[in-house]
Amino acid sequence: MSQLSCQKFGNWLRKGDDAKIKVFFLLLFFSVLPIGNTVLKTSALLSADQTNKTEENVHLYNSLDGKSFKLSEDFKPYVTNSFYFDPNNRDYFQLNGNYEDLKSHSFKVLETGVVTVADTNKRRPIFSEYRYYQEEIGEELYKRDKTYSTKVLTDNGSVFYLSGATRFESLLSIIVNNDGLKIDNKDIFLLLGEKPFEKLILVANVEFDKFMKIYNISTPFYNNLLIRGSVDTKSKQVINIQLYADIVFTKKWGNIYAAIDTDGNSHKVTKISTDIDVDVSPITGSILTETIGILLNQTFLEKHRNGFEIKVYGSQEQVITVPGQLIESFLHGFDDVVNQSKK
Repeated sequence: MSQLSCQKFGNWLRKGDDAKIKVFFLLLFFSVLPIGNTVLKTSALLSADQTNKTEENVHLYNSLDGKSFKLSEDFKPYVTNSFYFDPNNRDYFQLNGNYEDLKSHSFKVLETGVVTVADTNKRRPIFSEYRYYQEEIGEELYKRDKTYSTKVLTDNGSVFYLSGATRFESLLSIIVNNDGLKIDNKDIFLLLGEKPFEKLILVANVEFDKFMKIYNISTPFYNNLLIRGSVDTKSKQVINIQLYADIVFTKKWGNIYAAIDTDGNSHKVTKISTDIDVDVSPITGSILTETIGILLNQTFLEKHRNGFEIKVYGSQEQVITVPGQLIESFLHGFDDVVNQSKK
């Protein structure tokens, strides 16, 4: 309507009687009514669509061949630590959602190796240092990419996502079989799929120092640990064997000065270096790393080929778990050195 027409209509309405005013509001009412009906119809269609979607999901759940799982009772209050619902959100921790379906119903794996927006966000170069886990599952060592999620479906048709950032040890306790029994290592691969995992083969590096006439043996790093040692080619004796370890603390130093194995034997500790990482969240505080060397010997490693635990002491304490493959890696390198020195 033009400005002139609007002005004429306003003058007509002001000069008019009650009948004109009633006509005006009736016209206004009927002009809006179709829009209102459209909104109501759309709302009803959305509601029906959501119901149909849930029914389809329930049918889909029943057609899936995979195992049924559920959350352990102890984990239910902390469900948002490992599960989220919106794949288009940049964050894994999504607190403002309804997780009751996941807490009270069983679920099956719908899809593994899913890359959500949160996963894409964590693949940025700034997070590259924190993208991977190194984990021992069974007797195998793996490098696991944390930026893959798992899409799960509850038996009443709700969809959630299991974060790939959940540690292996945590998965064994937060998820149980549908009958309440604990899950095992095979279930980890059912829950996460094969895509995030890369099997690690640890091969020790052996170098000969032609000036000192010694062989230096060092394993690759695994979870901030390596085993290193030296062999004197003249005396055919091991000079030293050391577990090199980065021990991480938050907020305050551990001041590590002693180590004891599960047999009750003490091992000499050498402090090598310290490092402070202040670029962390205000929740955890600064990351404090103490690099130490723990003296070992060949007999000890031979006895504990399958792995061992050793506890370090200071103003704080921490248990270090050394996997069998790291020990085997060093001993294989050591055997190669002994065989070469005999030639």
